[in-house]
Amino acid sequence: MRTLLPKLFLLCFFFIPVSAFAQTLLKKEYNMFRGEDVIIKQQVKYKSPGRSGANVLWDFGKQEAINEKYKLSYTQSEHDPLVTGFEHNTLYHYLLRNDSLYSLGYENSTTIMHNQRLELLLIFPFSYQKRLEGYYYGTGNYCHRLYLTAQGKTVTLGDAYGMIILPNGDTLQHVLRVRSLKKIAEKMVPYVQKDSVIKPIVNIDSINYHLNNDSVYMQVETYRWYADGYRYPIFETVESITYKNHKPLKHFNTAFFYSPDKHSYLNNDPKNLARLDEIEKENKDCKGALGGNGNSSGNNPNKELINYNVYIEKGNNKISIEYNLNQQSDVTISLYDMQGRLLINYPKTKYPEGFYQESIALDGFQLGEYLLRIVVDDKVYGEKIAKQN
Repeated sequence: MRTLLPKLFLLCFFFIPVSAFAQTLLKKEYNMFRGEDVIIKQQVKYKSPGRSGANVLWDFGKQEAINEKYKLSYTQSEHDPLVTGFEHNTLYHYLLRNDSLYSLGYENSTTIMHNQRLELLLIFPFSYQKRLEGYYYGTGNYCHRLYLTAQGKTVTLGDAYGMIILPNGDTLQHVLRVRSLKKIAEKMVPYVQKDSVIKPIVNIDSINYHLNNDSVYMQVETYRWYADGYRYPIFETVESITYKNHKPLKHFNTAFFYSPDKHSYLNNDPKNLARLDEIEKENKDCKGALGGNGNSSGNNPNKELINYNVYIEKGNNKISIEYNLNQQSDVTISLYDMQGRLLINYPKTKYPEGFYQESIALDGFQLGEYLLRIVVDDKVYGEKIAKQN
């Protein structure tokens, strides 16, 4: 039986503030590396980075810690555009030229690599669906016994935005995910073979030839999640695969959690501190407008009963609902048309704390707008959904 939805319930949907769905934009003044910054991140068990697209809810809430004190630090000389990062006993050198961030190479106790053709990492500002593509070429040596070359291609894409559940239980909104796919063709030649010393050939055709024809090459895929108000990523996954004759030979993956309460650099980062204050105020205004029934409090660790994302999958003609319960709760999910008539109802069910997914098929439904109602215990949450061609 179809029932009439109370007018008060209909009205509450139209007071959901637009800021709740805002996307993070990476800007030079907010997200560029800075000398003297120190981040203690936590290496955790790898988990698939999940889907791309809009309004994603990523659940990394139960990732097991592997190394709780993985240090990352940056140094920079005064009036010098070069920034050096130190991590895992390796120095990584970066250059910011205008709005473009490049990798100059790296060095450690065994290997030195200098890029003759610089590797493009990012261009500020950077946003969802922005795409960069660049080629690089570097030379160096291994233990002063072998000449090295490394050449390849890096593609960087803002491939998703949404909300993330972190291993410490915090839930952050306004999160942008940046995907980097790097292909590397390396070669080593002993110093003693003078006739075989590698001569730099840095044109794109030559690099593509090696990527397509070398018997061994490597692919590194990195995902970084950036939250509004934080200079550095708050989560990262890395996966590398070595291919021989285009078949995977070696495989490695890991993940890193940059706990917000360990970002000591924030004490000397007034721009991001001010932005966090703005977010906290926006969340209070949001909850006030919703009468206390707003979604999660964004970058404020105060928790609602539920954190959720709702989206329509392209080509699948269904509403997908991803949600995380912060405590055991009764959950009811319903779909209404804009006249307040009940179309679909998932009856009240008690679920333990955790992450869940539901879907509602839209086959046979007309194009237009619908209202999704989620009731958790006695709190009502709502979303307007548009079915389009």
